[in-house]
Amino acid sequence: MSREKNNKLLTLDDLNNQRNIYEDYTKDDQQALRALLQQDIEKPDDQSYKIKTIVPRNELERNMLNSLKNDKKDFIQIANEKVKIAEFDKKMKRIKNIKSRSYRKHLKMSKKRKTNELEVPDHILENISEQKKEKAFYNEEMAAKVGKIMKIDLEESESTDSECDLMKNDSENFDDHLNLFNMEKKEIVDKDKPKEDVNVLPGWGNWGGRTLETIQTSANTIKTFEDGIAPKKRKDFGLSRVIINEKALENNIKVKLPYGFTKSEYEAWLNIPVTRQAYSHKIFDRFIKKGKAKKQVPMDTIEFKSNVDDIL
Repeated sequence: MSREKNNKLLTLDDLNNQRNIYEDYTKDDQQALRALLQQDIEKPDDQSYKIKTIVPRNELERNMLNSLKNDKKDFIQIANEKVKIAEFDKKMKRIKNIKSRSYRKHLKMSKKRKTNELEVPDHILENISEQKKEKAFYNEEMAAKVGKIMKIDLEESESTDSECDLMKNDSENFDDHLNLFNMEKKEIVDKDKPKEDVNVLPGWGNWGGRTLETIQTSANTIKTFEDGIAPKKRKDFGLSRVIINEKALENNIKVKLPYGFTKSEYEAWLNIPVTRQAYSHKIFDRFIKKGKAKKQVPMDTIEFKSNVDDIL
């Protein structure tokens, strides 16, 4: 009989009957089944209320079981997220308690000062002074003996120039050199600067006179400009310890091109080889050919005439 049932073909009426089964489930039945399944979450140790023991009869029950399993996973994810948020809050509280970098630096410096300012007891200082005397090269007995022989009273020579004084002198000399260099650079920059000369012409006749003041107008002013290099466009602008002379190589560089030539054409013309091997004999002669030669004419004879010849 089971084989016959399995071999039966489904009709439209059978499909409609299955749909009606799903519609017969009311909301109350669904809620009751959900409450029954949720008891497995609340009582995980009780074997009678496990989701695995429940066998779904329809697709609806199967879908509800899957949704409950997913809900169980969601609870675990929510708990993990809460733990992460709590740990993050703890870290932020620790970071807020830590002060800024400058504050920490100030604390370190104050601790060092406290350690340096500690009072040393007197007996330790006495021991240190005694050790220094033992290690010293100067000996009073030897000095007295040498003094009798050399007839010179040996005394401890104190150096007048300490290390600090030497450092100060070096720094002062360095500053003097820097000031001289800056003065020289300023003079060069002012000399190379573009200049503008303004000449105001005084009037003449009724317009001019000693008592009258010259008023500058567009008619009586003459401006002359000289090319130069602006201070901000110099190559050594921003370099406090460098002077670059930009006019040193002006004579060696050909700035202006001849008329009718571009840069590439002029370079190609300069790079043309002039040899007998590169060209034929006629073309080589054209390269070497001189300009038109004029015929030589005998020079006019210079005659000297005196006043006596005119009289004669």
